[in-house]
Amino acid sequence: MKSDKAFDQWAHARGITLQFIRPGKPVENAYVESFNGKLRDECLDESWFVNLTDAQRTIEGWRVEYNTGRPHSSLGNQTPATKPKTTSIRRSSRDMGPMRCNSPTAICAAPGVCLTVV
Repeated sequence: MKSDKAFDQWAHARGITLQFIRPGKPVENAYVESFNGKLRDECLDESWFVNLTDAQRTIEGWRVEYNTGRPHSSLGNQTPATKPKTTSIRRSSRDMGPMRCNSPTAICAAPGVCLTVV
């Protein structure tokens, strides 16, 4: 059985509805497309994995660096590790839906996306 069919059956058996980006419309999920491109360009295309453990170790190292050590334009070109723990969220008239989180220690980054400040 092909893996895509097996995945579809697995999701269906658990009551999960799969939603796909329409062909030719990668901007429907621009954040994921951007991340996937960075992962592919900066990690996968640059590495030769000798086994699964090597791949997991290399990708985890890249993930940690990506999330903590590299500057992000959304943080004023600071690294998450050096950015002060206070964060402001700017909303534009284009934002859709309410921006609220159920946790008093969370910040709403986008409708339905809450970040916890530690």
